[in-house]
Amino acid sequence: PAPYHQQANREIQASGQVGLDTGNLLAMAGFVRALGSAKTEERYEFFSDGLVIDDWMEPGEQIASKSDVVDVFFDSVVDAFDDYVFQVQETSVSGNTLVVLGHFTGKFVREFVPGRGAKPIPPTNKKVRWTARDIYHFKDGKIVRINYANDTLTVARQLGAVEDNG
Repeated sequence: PAPYHQQANREIQASGQVGLDTGNLLAMAGFVRALGSAKTEERYEFFSDGLVIDDWMEPGEQIASKSDVVDVFFDSVVDAFDDYVFQVQETSVSGNTLVVLGHFTGKFVREFVPGRGAKPIPPTNKKVRWTARDIYHFKDGKIVRINYANDTLTVARQLGAVEDNG
């Protein structure tokens, strides 16, 4: 194999992953700024038309279009919570993948449907807060796939979907 300093300049990393595209890096920075914005539509600009997301409420199921992902995952959250804030705490980049660690807060004031075909959860009118670990995969400056790694039990308890018995 070529010496390490020559391998680092190749498009494919030693791990077999595609190396970081600088256009994706700029898009990642813009997306992180948009996550902190009260204007949620700013983040939608970064979604590819063929965006795929794994439906955490239905393991093995995927939602595969920008409009469906926005409808099911993003607009439903914005609609259900007043004072919705997502505060980015930390980011990490590996190749063309962005990992975001942040905190979600809001007041749960309107019915929430946590996924396609899911049973609606009635509002509690209580403040909620949980940690989110989101993984965004970029290609050509757009997000093409999202994976969530959140503590769904904490989320379900705070929303009142399951008993919070400690």
